[in-house]
Amino acid sequence: MKKLVIGVLIVALLLLTSLYIFIPNAVNIKSETVIHTSRSGLVRMLMDNNNWAKWWPGKSIVSQDSINPSLSYQGINYKVSSKNISQLQVLITGESTILNSVLYFISLKADSVKLVWETLLPTSYNPIKRFFAYQKAKQITTDLNTLLKTMENYFSNTENIYSSTIQQVLVNDTSLISTSGVSKGYPSIAFIYSLIDKLKTYSLNQGAQQTNSPMLNVNTTDSIKFTVKVALPVNKRLPDTNDIFYKWMMYGGKILVTEVKGDNNVTARALLQMSRYVSDFQMIAPAIPFYSLVTDRRIEPDSSKWITKVYYPVM
Repeated sequence: MKKLVIGVLIVALLLLTSLYIFIPNAVNIKSETVIHTSRSGLVRMLMDNNNWAKWWPGKSIVSQDSINPSLSYQGINYKVSSKNISQLQVLITGESTILNSVLYFISLKADSVKLVWETLLPTSYNPIKRFFAYQKAKQITTDLNTLLKTMENYFSNTENIYSSTIQQVLVNDTSLISTSGVSKGYPSIAFIYSLIDKLKTYSLNQGAQQTNSPMLNVNTTDSIKFTVKVALPVNKRLPDTNDIFYKWMMYGGKILVTEVKGDNNVTARALLQMSRYVSDFQMIAPAIPFYSLVTDRRIEPDSSKWITKVYYPVM
C-alpha cells in the first residue's frame, strides 16, 4: 500500500513538473495563411469595418458602433482596436480572457499576401489554472485558423474585392475603326449612337463586317465638356478618312474584362474598380479602357437591363 501511495505521488509529481516544463509562462498563439490577391485590395477591404461581417463566420456581430464593430466566434469576441497599412490590432475577449493580438499583412508577390495573426496568452503558476490556460490557447489557435481560412476563401474571389469578376483574356479584336466627338454634359444615347452609326455606315460602304459590339470611352477634365470616343471591330483594314481612323491592337495582347448589368452609374463603378485592380496588381495600361456596348441602348429603354463589358488593356 505504501509503495502504491509513493508511486501515485511520483506520477503526480511528474505530471505537475511537466506542466511547468512543457507549458511556458506565456503561450504563443499564432496562425497564418496566404491569400492570392493584391495586398492593397485586401488591406483596403479590411480597413473598412463594415466589410468584416461579409466574411465573418457564424452569428458574427455582437454590437456595433460607428467606429469599431465587435464580432463573435465560438464564444470569443474580436474587436479591431487600431489599424494601419501594415497591421491590425485586434482585441480578443472572453470569459476571463483579454488578449491584444496583431494581424500582419506581408506581401509575397503582386498577387499574393501572407497574413500572420498572433498573440501571447499568459498562463499561471497555479498548476490547474496553467493547464486550463493552455487549453484556452489551443482553442483560440484553432479559432484563428478557422477565421483566417474563411477570410482566405472570401478574399481569393476577386468579385468580393472589386464587386465583379475580373478576368484576364487575350485580345481577339485587332482591327478597329474609330471616331470621336465632344458633348456638352455627359453624352446622350442619341449622341453616342450617332457616332457608332457613322462607323457602321462607313464599314458597310467599304464592304467590311462588324465582328463585335461597338466600343465606347468617355472622358472629361471639367465635367462640362466630354470627349466621346467610339470604335467598331471590323474584319479587315480600312483606309482613314478626315474623321474616321483605322486602329490596330496586337493580337494575343493581355486585356482585363468584366461584365456588368445596369445603367451608366453601374458601368462607371465597374471601371473605377478595374482601375483599382490595375493599380493594386501593379499593371501598366498601354491603351485606354473602354466599354463594349453589348445591349443596344436604343432598343432596350430599361437601363437596369443594359449589359456592358468593361475592357482594360494591360501589360
